[in-house]
Amino acid sequence: MCKRLFSILLSLCLLTWTVPVLAADDGADPLLFSDLSSLIDVVLAYAKTQEPILTPKDETDITEDGYAFQYNFGTLYMNHPRMDADASLLSFVINSEITASHDTYIGQPVSDLLASFYSENDQLMGDYEHAVLYVFDNLPDSASWAWVSRDGQRISNVQYSVHTRLEDGSYSDIGLLYNIESGTVDRIRLYGATNSISLENVMATLDLVEESAHEDYYSAVPSSYDGLTLLPFDEHDLVFSGIDFLHTTPDEAIRLFGEPIEDNTMEDSDGTSVRMMDFGTCEIFFRYDASRTKVQIASVTISSDAIEGPRSVRIGDEFSSVLCRFRFGEGEYADNRELLYGREGSDSYGLSEYGEDASAVLRYVTTTRDGTKVLMMGIFEQMQLEELLILRDN
Repeated sequence: MCKRLFSILLSLCLLTWTVPVLAADDGADPLLFSDLSSLIDVVLAYAKTQEPILTPKDETDITEDGYAFQYNFGTLYMNHPRMDADASLLSFVINSEITASHDTYIGQPVSDLLASFYSENDQLMGDYEHAVLYVFDNLPDSASWAWVSRDGQRISNVQYSVHTRLEDGSYSDIGLLYNIESGTVDRIRLYGATNSISLENVMATLDLVEESAHEDYYSAVPSSYDGLTLLPFDEHDLVFSGIDFLHTTPDEAIRLFGEPIEDNTMEDSDGTSVRMMDFGTCEIFFRYDASRTKVQIASVTISSDAIEGPRSVRIGDEFSSVLCRFRFGEGEYADNRELLYGREGSDSYGLSEYGEDASAVLRYVTTTRDGTKVLMMGIFEQMQLEELLILRDN
């Protein structure tokens, strides 16, 4: 049986991680070359205290990243098949145990990871695929940058890169790449420990990142583990993925999504009619009055992750991810039902019901300024969103 989600989320926030701190806490600063040098020393020293579980057999046993030495805490890639004085680190991947630069660690929530480093873009303004966190151009001495790679609200990795001028006049091409799974750090990769590139290549990279920094049409949706700082579901949430729930017409829906794969109209006994338009990514029901001069959306059902609903909710999102985008945490829990806020049956409230089999139904209700009551309902199986319905309730 699902336990009360509010309590679980608060527990996650208060959880103390018991990983050894093996690198200094640099606070909310950008990643520096010295941070990476220190981290390399820490990882190599720690590896010497551990027994590898797999080592290269000989010179032919090489991967595209180098000679792999696997440990319980991760994998070191070296330029030599033996861990001796001739071996130099090329890169490594941490999957447990070691705390990396700025006290970042495996299992860390991505929001905490981002807060561990300097950022000029807390709202993650950018495009659907990237958000630039910072760019520093101190050439010819150094340059650094950081960005987030994402699929909408789903962050896949966070990259911090450093280009420092070396003794031979070339520049480092080193950095940290944090792989994100389900909103937490899954792996930490240091790359380019011995790589060097030209000034021209550094400038070309900065141009690419700065070009991406000019995009600002997409941003992160505010999220909260206690929910009390968030706004309730309201009229502003009724405009999503180009759909204006209160005003979009069938012709406008076709302009948004193309010709429907199914388009059927059913007439009621009172002369009104309902038109169902299935666009593949979503299904929209329109209601016409008896004269067919007035039409409005009756419901929108989203069953594909190709389209975002209110607050960028998508099919496949975890229950906690959806819950943490809307206000919750004010009500009571009883009989597998949790009143998230407000009063059930009122003009504005949130309600969640939990099943015995990791299922849940999440409901939010709002009433617009003109008196239209709208219900948003998310259906979850194995605590992942399977269907999202936005319904005109009057």
